[in-house]
Amino acid sequence: MVRDFDVIYHVEGGRIIESGTHDELMAACGGYYEMFTRQTENYQDVSGGE
Repeated sequence: MVRDFDVIYHVEGGRIIESGTHDELMAACGGYYEMFTRQTENYQDVSGGE
């Protein structure tokens, strides 16, 4: 999973916009945070919480 990567690079238009660990990038609330948050909103616990 992406959270386990040593370094994550957020690239836009061929340029590195942000880099760091998952926790660092989430704390920065930048583009990576927005992208990750939007993506994970699509995942819901469909098991009914069991």
